[in-house]
Amino acid sequence: TWRRSALFGAAGGLAVLAKFSSLAFFPAVVAAALLAYLVGGWPGFRGLFGHARRLALPIAAACCVAALVIWAGYRFHFGPTPAPELWSGIKSVMEHNRTGHLAYLLGEHKVFGWWYFFPVVLAVKTPLPFLALAGIGAVVSLARWRQMSGAYLVPLGFALAILGVGMAGHINVGLRHILPIYMGLAIMAAIGTVRLYEWGRHGNWGEAVVAVLPRGFGWWVWQLWALPGERASRNTWANIALLVLAGWFALTSLAAHPDYLPYFNLIAGDEPERIVADSDLDWGQDMTRLGTRLRELGASSVTFRPLVFDFYDKRGLPPIDFGSALAPGPGWNAVSITMWKVMRMGVDPPLRPWPDLATLKPVERVGKGMLLYYVPPGR
Repeated sequence: TWRRSALFGAAGGLAVLAKFSSLAFFPAVVAAALLAYLVGGWPGFRGLFGHARRLALPIAAACCVAALVIWAGYRFHFGPTPAPELWSGIKSVMEHNRTGHLAYLLGEHKVFGWWYFFPVVLAVKTPLPFLALAGIGAVVSLARWRQMSGAYLVPLGFALAILGVGMAGHINVGLRHILPIYMGLAIMAAIGTVRLYEWGRHGNWGEAVVAVLPRGFGWWVWQLWALPGERASRNTWANIALLVLAGWFALTSLAAHPDYLPYFNLIAGDEPERIVADSDLDWGQDMTRLGTRLRELGASSVTFRPLVFDFYDKRGLPPIDFGSALAPGPGWNAVSITMWKVMRMGVDPPLRPWPDLATLKPVERVGKGMLLYYVPPGR
C-alpha cells in the first residue's frame, strides 16, 4: 500500500541517517530475501515480471520519501548537491575501509583485519543458549525451505548477508559493526524455541532432525532413535532442553548487569583479552570505577595512559603520570586493556610495551576493562 511504502521509505531514510553501513547492509539483505523467495517458490519469469511491475511505483515512492527524509536530516542543505555532507561522509567511510584500521585478534595485530574476525567475535560474545536456539532454528528453517514461499529462509539469509558484508570489510574494531545481525538471529532463535516446544508436546523432533540428514545416514539414525517405548522420554528431553536453554539465557542476561558492553560467554574464559579487546571489552567505560577504587586505596597518584582523554579528570582520578610506554612506574599503575592489547601503549614493534606485563600479576581487575598493578618504589 502507499502508506506502507511511505513508512518503508521513511525507515530507510532514518537508517541511512543513523549509520552509513546501512547503505551496505540493506542491498545485501534485500538480495538474500529475494533469493529466499525465488528458491522457496519460483513463480516463473512471467510471475516475477508481474511482481516487479506491481512493485515499481511503490518502490519509487519509497525511494523518494527516503531521499526527502535524508535531505531533511541535513537541514535541506544544498551545495553543489543535495545533502553534500552525506556524500562526504560516505567518501570518508570508504576511505577508512580502504586504508584499514589497526585491529587485534587472538594475539595478532593487523591493519586490514581478518576475514574470520566477526565469526570469532560473534561466537565468544553471544550467549551460548541463544546460539543453541538460533542453531536449532536454522536447522528447522532449512528443513522447511519450501514453505511459505521461502519465508523460513529469510531470517537466516538476513543474518548471513550482514555477516558477509562485515567479513568483506577492513574495519575490525568490534561486534557493534554488525549489530543488526541479531535481528535475524533472534527470529531464528524464536523458531528454535517454538519448535522445541512442539517437539516436547508431540514427540516428533527426531523425525525433524532426520529429515535434514543425508538419506542413508538419516535412515540408520532413525532406527536407533525410534526404539519402542522411547517416545515419552523424547518428549521429556525436549521439554528439559527448552527450559534449560530459556532459563540459562535469562540468567545470562541478568548476570551480565551492568557490564553489557564487555560481556563474553564461557568460551572466552577469564581473560577475554587474549581473544579481542577494543569496543568489545574496554572502551573506557570503567574510568569512574577506577577513580573510586584508587580513592579507596588512598592512591595519591597513578601511572596511567587512558584510552579516553577528554573526561578522565572528571572521574575522580588522582593526578595522572602518563609515564613510559616501555615500563611501569613506581606505585600504582592502571592499564587500559585496549591501550595495552590494541594500541600497544603507543609504541610500535620491535619495541614492546611493558615487556613483563604478561607475567606481572595485577593486584586486581577493575570492572572488565582495567587492570591495576602496584610496583614497589625502587624496583
